[in-house]
Amino acid sequence: MIDCVGMDGDATVKEHLKTLTGQVGSIDPIIHYMSELYNMVEDGVFNPTDIITHRISLSYAAQAYEIFNAQEDNCIKVVLKP
Repeated sequence: MIDCVGMDGDATVKEHLKTLTGQVGSIDPIIHYMSELYNMVEDGVFNPTDIITHRISLSYAAQAYEIFNAQEDNCIKVVLKP
């Protein structure tokens, strides 16, 4: 699954999305680009896990959101683990 929430601040992702959209900014609706994004991931153009900066237990979801929302600790993407 490719989730673009919060990805607009990541330079690597921005560069790859430029090839899809011709511009950086709002990429809504992303559904139109999913096929090409899947192909780019499959071809090794970029690894979407590169933007995961934090892995936090689901029980700390509220704190994880605060870190993400405040962009603390260079947070780009949080993965919540059960």
